[in-house]
Amino acid sequence: MAAVDYTFADPSAGQVIFESSKNGGYKEVFDETHNQTSLLLSSRDRDLGINSAEFYFEHELDAEYVAGAGFDGDRRSRASICYNAFPYDKNGTPGYLATYHFYYTVNGYGNLGVVTSINETVSYTRFMAGPYDGHEGGWESMSVTVCPGVVPTQHVAVSYRQQQ
Repeated sequence: MAAVDYTFADPSAGQVIFESSKNGGYKEVFDETHNQTSLLLSSRDRDLGINSAEFYFEHELDAEYVAGAGFDGDRRSRASICYNAFPYDKNGTPGYLATYHFYYTVNGYGNLGVVTSINETVSYTRFMAGPYDGHEGGWESMSVTVCPGVVPTQHVAVSYRQQQ
């Protein structure tokens, strides 16, 4: 994970691309730099639609960038987590919904492990596998619902979302 601004810290490290499948398909550089202004301008397709899947960004995928924000000495992520929270009332039961958003500089790689046991000796080997639908800029999220009157530290529901 990383803070979203980490992706745009060095505009010269990437570019915004336009790729169309219409009219035989073609690909062109929309902006030679990797910046939020270009992404905002490109968030509408060329027919002024609401959303565009034709624009995307590319970044120099060095090991430091792929690793994201990394971890501190206590093994806690240095990445910031964005969230929003609001009260709601469902069928007369008040509650609160908090949604946490996690940003990944590169998404689509599996963080896997293999556990083996021989003569009561357990071995764990961690490895990365990928890319499986690897892409840059993946947002994942988790929503937690809590209600007053329920044990204060116990959640009522949790839902997860990921980019498919």
